[in-house]
Formats: sequence, structure tokens, C-alpha cells
Amino acid sequence: MPGLTVVRPLYERTFNKHISVLLIFEAGKYNYGTTQSGQGDQRIVMLTKGWGLMPEARYYPFTKHKPAPDGFFTAVYFRYRSLTETYNGANYLNRKDTISVITKGNAYHYGIDVGYKLTAGNVLLEILYGLGIANGTWQTPNERDKMDPTFKTDLSDMINSMRVEIALGFVFPKIKKNQPVVEKKPTAG
Repeated sequence: MPGLTVVRPLYERTFNKHISVLLIFEAGKYNYGTTQSGQGDQRIVMLTKGWGLMPEARYYPFTKHKPAPDGFFTAVYFRYRSLTETYNGANYLNRKDTISVITKGNAYHYGIDVGYKLTAGNVLLEILYGLGIANGTWQTPNERDKMDPTFKTDLSDMINSMRVEIALGFVFPKIKKNQPVVEKKPTAG
């Protein structure tokens, strides 16, 4: 059985000691469903996978000791995902046939989040909770009506409206530009 793995590399840029912006790319498996055979084996009948982009603007209100991006933050974000849903199971309409349905869709999600980022040297740990509004559409015409409703991915449900994340990452050090060398002229003394 595959794990639900979504990889999210990101770039965060600070603009002052309180504000940063992020651009997050994501790709992976978002949802799956299984059935159990008479012998007790599980078989995957539905898999939703894809990729997405998410810009986010963060505000770090408490920056006495360390500037952004470190400590408590609140943010606004927008996420776009391109998804493919694959179903290989029983035809829900007639219960006789086994069908294979592949449907592509687009999901949109925007909202607010709060979190805490802790950095130790170049290593970071971040915990985040967000809530927003999710929406999306599956391309038509499609054959999703033949899918068992238990396995259909709803792009506007509560699961797609929430963000709960724990991230472990690496901070690349800031590279300072070389300053031009100014030659000192000898002074007559």
C-alpha cells in the first residue's frame, strides 16, 4: 500500500525583520482508497496524485531576539493543484463490470495559517495549522458517476480546506556580496 507522500520544496525570502514571502512547489500522492479481497489482501482502487504551486506571505510579529523567518508567524496563502484521479474498481451504476476511470482536475485553495518556526543553525522545524476555502473542478466529460462514491475525491471538502503540516528543513546561509576594494592613497606627512 503506498504512503501519502507530498514533497514540498520551498523558497522563503525575508524583506525586513517581520515579513517574508514563500513560493512552494508540491508534488505527490494526495489520496487513495483500497478494497479488501476475500483472502484479506488489500487492493488499491483509487489514487489521486498531482502537483501544485502555493505563494504565501508571512508576518512574524514577535522578533525581539531573532528576525524573520524565526518564531511565531501568521500568513495568507493561495494554492493551485493539478490533479489526476485514477479509479480501477467496480462500476457503481451496474455493479457488474470492472471499470478504469482517469479524470484530471484543478483545485484552488486560499486561506490563513498560523505556525511556529524554530531554527538551530542551518536546521529548521516548523509546525503550521491553516484553514481556508477550497474549490475545484474535474474536467468534463468524465465517468466519475460510475465510481463508487466512497472513493471519489471531493475538491471542496473540509480535508482540502485545512493545512496541518510539520516540516523539517535546511536553511541555506545568506551569501554576502564582495565589497569593492578601495585603495588608500599614501598621504604626505
